[in-house]
Amino acid sequence: MFAWARETNPDQPLTSGLWHDHPLSNEVMLDNSDVVTFHDYDPADKLEAHIERLERTGRPLICTEYMARTRGSLFETSLPA
Repeated sequence: MFAWARETNPDQPLTSGLWHDHPLSNEVMLDNSDVVTFHDYDPADKLEAHIERLERTGRPLICTEYMARTRGSLFETSLPA
């Protein structure tokens, strides 16, 4: 899909959200996304570590989903991260 999308010479950046449990898909998405988008439902310390790992791509990051009280992810701790 990335190759097909690039053939259209898009004006907007391409991205596909990462999956924690699918390393092969993550590799393809990280290799081809202009902007790295991801979900993270863990507590703030793990979210920060996740962000630090993804910053190594050198591309903009957007956390598109977060906040799972049952997993320790809270607005008041995740937003500052």
